Amino acid sequence: MTGLFRNRAFAVTVAAILVLVSVVTGAARSMGKMRVSAESVFYNGAEGDGISAEGDLRARIDAAYNMTVIAEKYISGDESIETVLSAREALIQAQSIPEKYNANLSLTMACRDLYEKMKDAPMGERDAGYRESLNASLASRNNTFEHEIGSYNAKALEFNRVLNTFPAITARAAGAVKPLDAVK
Repeated sequence: MTGLFRNRAFAVTVAAILVLVSVVTGAARSMGKMRVSAESVFYNGAEGDGISAEGDLRARIDAAYNMTVIAEKYISGDESIETVLSAREALIQAQSIPEKYNANLSLTMACRDLYEKMKDAPMGERDAGYRESLNASLASRNNTFEHEIGSYNAKALEFNRVLNTFPAITARAAGAVKPLDAVK
């Protein structure tokens, strides 16, 4: 074995392989941390304070359900109630950030349709106020979601830019780190 290392070409080849492995593993480790940090903006907020796109989606899921409860009292059996419940469930089941984004779009359209149908239903002042409050909450949370998704997109695009530079691209080429999906 010691005879192999006396061969200069062999020693240079082994050294080059070790350097390459070190570059790839170092890039994979650094980019893995950067990916987690960028993704956490969606789940924990840009400041890490929990004010996040994910938090907005959870609030919208709750408000949408509450809107269907009120709707059942006045327009029971209307297909728009089931459409909201289906869109809500799709958002709950969504796994990736792009899936969550698209499911939120569907929930937004379904809730708008249900709200319009509820406006025509004769209802008491209390429930009408609740309907308006829920609609305002859904709109407000969607606005903050759009703001938060903008913060996530900025981080995702920056991560992807860095991932396409050396030495990070070696980790990507090795399949150790994948780019993040920006939405919109």
